[in-house]
Amino acid sequence: MKYSPLIALSLAATVPIVSGYAITGDTVNCRSGPGTSYSVVKTYNKGQDVSITCQAPGTDVNGDNLWDKTSAGCYVADYYVSTGTTGYVTSKCGAGSGTYPITGDSVNCRSGPGTSYSVVKTYNKGQDVSITCQAPGTDINGDNLWDKTSDGCYVADYYVSTGTTGYVTSKCGGSGGGSGGYPITGDTVNCRSGPGTSYSVVKTYNKGQDVSITCQAPGTDVNGDNLWDKTSDGCYVADYYVSTGTTGYITSKCGGSGGGSGGNLPGLDATQSSHARAIIAEAKRENVGRQGCLAAIATAITESNIHIDANSNVPASFDYPYDGVGHDHDSVGIFQQRVEYYPDIAADMDPAQSAGQFFAGMVKVSGWQTMDVGELCQAVQRSAFPGAYEPNVPAAQAICAADGY
Repeated sequence: MKYSPLIALSLAATVPIVSGYAITGDTVNCRSGPGTSYSVVKTYNKGQDVSITCQAPGTDVNGDNLWDKTSAGCYVADYYVSTGTTGYVTSKCGAGSGTYPITGDSVNCRSGPGTSYSVVKTYNKGQDVSITCQAPGTDINGDNLWDKTSDGCYVADYYVSTGTTGYVTSKCGGSGGGSGGYPITGDTVNCRSGPGTSYSVVKTYNKGQDVSITCQAPGTDVNGDNLWDKTSDGCYVADYYVSTGTTGYITSKCGGSGGGSGGNLPGLDATQSSHARAIIAEAKRENVGRQGCLAAIATAITESNIHIDANSNVPASFDYPYDGVGHDHDSVGIFQQRVEYYPDIAADMDPAQSAGQFFAGMVKVSGWQTMDVGELCQAVQRSAFPGAYEPNVPAAQAICAADGY
């Protein structure tokens, strides 16, 4: 079968500009967080203009649960701001920067994603935290997600105002293809020479220690989970004792049986195929299905022709492996993610981690599971060229199908 040529354009994401809006209520409180339970920082008078830096969901005020963070660093109920809509007029607080306010009093940040881990530090209500990645763990009031902060510890997502109970960034370790780190959940867990308890012990891991999974294989059943994870140390640990968020595969099977690990994918060379497989492995790990795979691959083709591009305007991008050099704004990597909004350059320049960032934005799009793929790509990327993605969907279909979708 002959495939259509891959169309590659350099596209820059557009982001709404912060504007000034008039206060509509008399003596409106601006609070330390997005809700009426937060302390009052200052007040605004009717008719006074405020500049909105970002917006976040919070306490419902007369049917509007949106809160606007002003240039003064505090939050005012959107209901009292004349923005012309009850929806977003700019980005969500934390979008790109990963910074979100704590909603509970004296919230513990622990050494791992669960209440059994030791407390490293505490955060106060209204304090902003930077989320570097997220991992499943102990369920807190129906939310089993834990957010790893820039302090290197984990806080229950339930106590962080991210606006969703789902992922807002990549999973901790988010490579899905070999470099991903996942925390050990058991005490003194053995790593063995093969996938089973009959194999010799090579080394041990301590509770909370992160391990990098290079591949996975079936073996001895441990409490209902027969999967074993091969780590970067070359030994196998029972998946039951690793917090991957699932009892299924998060990367390829050991020995290359993970669905198309040999040879090039349709229409791609070896480099592109390697990157595409990392993206597809992340799609499987994130459980975003064929729709997510199609959107990510079509976007990758369009943005960079599935190449990792450094950028002459971003010197730090040259510190990581790259296939080519671009010059568009501060866009880097396969998905041409702008450093202004995706400041983790290491993640931007990594195929799977950048895919994780793409998926984090994708799942926030209402109706993403069923919408037109080209439109979904545009909804995530917000490109100046909205029609550029659709022509690459057929190629994405062939590539995803060849690697298990």
